[in-house]
Amino acid sequence: MTPFGPGGTPLGGIRPWLAGIAALGAVAMVPLMFADRIPGMLDRVSDNIENGFGDWYWSGIKPYFPRPDEAMHVLIFAAAALLIGMLCWSWRTFVVGQVLVLVGGLVIEVLQPVFTSSRGIQEHDIISNLIGQSIGIAAALGLWWAWSAWEARRVAH
Repeated sequence: MTPFGPGGTPLGGIRPWLAGIAALGAVAMVPLMFADRIPGMLDRVSDNIENGFGDWYWSGIKPYFPRPDEAMHVLIFAAAALLIGMLCWSWRTFVVGQVLVLVGGLVIEVLQPVFTSSRGIQEHDIISNLIGQSIGIAAALGLWWAWSAWEARRVAH
């Protein structure tokens, strides 16, 4: 039985703690996704950080980094997909959880124009959500595989 991911029980291992983290994250992040000022704030924070870098950053590395808003979408959805992947106890719950993350991201994006005056449906946000979710799914599967391989070796010895 694994403490996370497919192969355990709903309340086994670290799943209750992960569920708490996921719930707190959702409570904190959903209002931020509807906030009018968040994209501007992210740009200001990013600009302040970037101003400390030298010319090597601006000419060599900066073009390869996503914009702050896109980076936040990637990070948020990677974290959500990873948490859901670790919370699941079967492959069915894994798939259902990931579909809920996908649908939730789409619903938030579609509802932004309803709840805010300055934010709308943006294709790059949806793409960033999908990239983030893909990274989170890969990380969850990698952690589960590594744990299973370690556990199999431990039991064999």
